[in-house]
Amino acid sequence: MSNEERLADKIFELWEHFNSYVFGHPEFLEQLPEKATLVFLPDDDPSFCEAYLALVNGHKTGPVVPIRMRRAGDATSPYYWPEVHARQQTA
Repeated sequence: MSNEERLADKIFELWEHFNSYVFGHPEFLEQLPEKATLVFLPDDDPSFCEAYLALVNGHKTGPVVPIRMRRAGDATSPYYWPEVHARQQTA
């Protein structure tokens, strides 16, 4: 599997966790600006975060909103919970 495929797989995995969380907490979406690019940044994978930010910086079209993804529970938990990062980047 190529690095691009691994990056895409991780992005899809984090989107699934985000969607699952938002389904149960729709008020979370009220924090987000319209037409924002959401960037999922898991606490436990700094190399992924670096690669994902580089990808987004080359293709952003609106405000960029970093979404911190924390493991739910201990480091072995397969689930992530999102929280909006304090800093938002503009287009």
